[in-house]
Amino acid sequence: MNKAGVIDAVAKSLDCSKSSADVYVNTILETIKEGVRDTGKVQLMGFGTFEARQTKAREGRNPRTGEPMMIKASTRCAFKVGKQFKEMLCAKTLETAAAVEEAPVVEIPATPAPMLETPVAETAPETAPEPAPVETAPTEVAQTETAAEPTTSTWSYTD
Repeated sequence: MNKAGVIDAVAKSLDCSKSSADVYVNTILETIKEGVRDTGKVQLMGFGTFEARQTKAREGRNPRTGEPMMIKASTRCAFKVGKQFKEMLCAKTLETAAAVEEAPVVEIPATPAPMLETPVAETAPETAPEPAPVETAPTEVAQTETAAEPTTSTWSYTD
C-alpha cells in the first residue's frame, strides 16, 4: 500500500472525501516529521516509535570503482515496531501458516506420458576448419588521417 492507498482507506473509514482524507494523512505525517526533527523521537503507543539516530563517519568503498572513500556522519530516521503491532503481525503470519497447513491436498493419479517418436537428425556435411587469423605488424596512422575513436557497444532486448 502506498500513500494514495492510505488516503483512500482513511476516506472510506471516516466516510469523508478524498481531499479531506489527504489533508488528515498529510497533517499526521508532517506532525511526525516535525516531532522527530525537534525532539528526536515520536512514540505512538501500540504502533511504534520513530527515532532520529546519528551515524558516525566511516570508510566505505565506491561500488563502481572499488576504491576507498569516506562516508560522512549523518542523521537517519529509524522505526521500531510497537508490541501490539508486532503481535498483530505475528498472529497474521501464524494464521497464514495455519491456513496453508489446513489446505486440502488433492492427489492426481500419475499417468505415463505417451511415447513420441524421436526424429532422426540429419548429419550436416563436414566443412573445412576456418583458417587461423594472420597477425600483422601495426601500421602507423598518417598525419592526414585521424584515428577512429573507440566506440562503446550497446545492446537492447527485443521480443
